[in-house]
Amino acid sequence: MTNLATPVSKSAPAKVRLRAPTMEDPWAWLTAGWRDLWKNPVLSFGYGAAFVLIGLLATWGLWMAGLESMAPALAAGFTLVGPVFAIGLYEMSRKYEAGEQTHLRDVVAVPLPSPAQMAFLAYTLMFLFLVWIRLATLNYAMFSYGDYRPLSEFVSFALNSSQGLTMIVVGSASYRSRSSCVMTSMCCPPCRSA
Repeated sequence: MTNLATPVSKSAPAKVRLRAPTMEDPWAWLTAGWRDLWKNPVLSFGYGAAFVLIGLLATWGLWMAGLESMAPALAAGFTLVGPVFAIGLYEMSRKYEAGEQTHLRDVVAVPLPSPAQMAFLAYTLMFLFLVWIRLATLNYAMFSYGDYRPLSEFVSFALNSSQGLTMIVVGSASYRSRSSCVMTSMCCPPCRSA
């Protein structure tokens, strides 16, 4: 796997020099991920299936509450908290790279080197997720006048009316600006200037 962080010297392992990713790096990451997937497919697919099940249960809950039109906003917002939920996959990859075997307990109860930092990251991402959901709700309410429709009516509203199309454009633009804002703010000032 291509490393983006390399130690500056052997005597000071805490100092890390970052390099910008190249266009070939994502292919190397996908190849490494594909290789990791097949090292323990039952565990990998099981981990993924657990989150698919959670997503289906959340969608079912929205459907039962008559809020199924909020499912796309919830799914888009999940990209914010997804990295915290994927920590088990990161641990699997780390163990594979170290040549160790991976078991279910290794990915369910991941030993964190810095629990306080992980808690802060999780809290920050959850806060951003809640802000995102609030903004998505506001966007929907502005263009649908707060009328939560069943899914069949929502699709027709979103794709066949000027208010629905405007809602999609505004929502997409806010999602794009939110993503770039989060990525920029998470990168430290020295990294941005490098």
